[in-house]
Amino acid sequence: MVKTEKVGRIAVVTLDRPPGNLFNYRIYDGLADAFSELGRDTDIDVIILKATGKNFTLGHDMEELQKVSRTTSMPIIGLWVKAFLPSIIAQSPQLRQHRD
Repeated sequence: MVKTEKVGRIAVVTLDRPPGNLFNYRIYDGLADAFSELGRDTDIDVIILKATGKNFTLGHDMEELQKVSRTTSMPIIGLWVKAFLPSIIAQSPQLRQHRD
């Protein structure tokens, strides 16, 4: 669901849950693990976050969200803060169109 590739001093983290790349706990855990590891890697200067398929993400998996209580889902906020401390460039087809 989350793939990591290193190319020189650049790391590419890919969400791989098409077609909508919906966020669920496995995605959150995968992102937290990837960014935690990459954040400690002194050979990485930039992390690019991208996704497979047509959509970068369509948000959270609502079926999963309905199964958990608000108190159960609160640790997600801590995962995001921890996971996204490094500098990230979000890459999507829409952003590439505007950049090119």
